[in-house]
Amino acid sequence: MNVTVGIHNLKVKEKFTQRIPVAKAFVHPDYYSGRHGPTNDIAVLKLEQEIKMTDKVFPLKLPTHPVKADTPVVVTGWGRTMSEDKKKLTALQEIVTRIMTAQRCKQLVPFAGESIFCTHATNVSPCNGDSGGPAMHEGYLVGLVSFVGRGCTTNVPQGFTSVYYHLKWIERAMHPNYTDLNGCGILDLSLVLIVLAQLFLYLI
Repeated sequence: MNVTVGIHNLKVKEKFTQRIPVAKAFVHPDYYSGRHGPTNDIAVLKLEQEIKMTDKVFPLKLPTHPVKADTPVVVTGWGRTMSEDKKKLTALQEIVTRIMTAQRCKQLVPFAGESIFCTHATNVSPCNGDSGGPAMHEGYLVGLVSFVGRGCTTNVPQGFTSVYYHLKWIERAMHPNYTDLNGCGILDLSLVLIVLAQLFLYLI
């Protein structure tokens, strides 16, 4: 498995594009994906070499506090624009959506706990193929796309894994001596968090 950074159009390899092998992949030990929905939907990848930082490839910061309701977040991805659309996009897409209150999120998504926050999009929603994509606010990686409503409709909330909630586990996973207690050798790419998350990132 490799990580490619510095990419905007999947059909165009630019001079700042970097392709780096993954050394280890750690899925959260309490990850669960059942009929009631995913929880702790996050993983950390350790790369075989450092990413070269440029004006086009640079890290997002990890959050220092939870995001508040009504905060706008930018979500990017190469997913479909409609669930029934089978055409794959090649250019990175971007939307802006707002975080709803935890109480409203819990009302609409009963399994949503502290590890999840919801957003409400007005015109467009993340869709199939956007899972694992970043939710960003002012240079911080605040969330990861976890689930969307059936049909990618804006009538239901979109669910995100809270990065702030998982900070302690992320810090442990970054430690050189960290071992995967679950012994998980198979990584679902929809779970991925790269701690040095890139604004232009594609996993293949």
